[in-house]
Amino acid sequence: MTQIYLRETQFNEEWMVVLTTDHGGQGTRHGGQDNITETPYVWYAVRTPNLIGTMIPQGETVDLLPTMMKWLGISTNGMSLDGTAIY
Repeated sequence: MTQIYLRETQFNEEWMVVLTTDHGGQGTRHGGQDNITETPYVWYAVRTPNLIGTMIPQGETVDLLPTMMKWLGISTNGMSLDGTAIY
């Protein structure tokens, strides 16, 4: 995060850092033999400088692509996406 902060301050860049999981797992393996997901299907925008002071709801996996596209300024008009941008 220190290096990202330096890039933002020295080169006037805006960064969004996202932490996500792919799907559940058990131990060091993907999947399991039961219906319990050991790793939750969640993602968080952990740092978005241009949204400081804004409460951002927890997203679902389907919201990841629309949110990132909005951040990058890419329109989702005409796309059939299940999720929506969370900010």
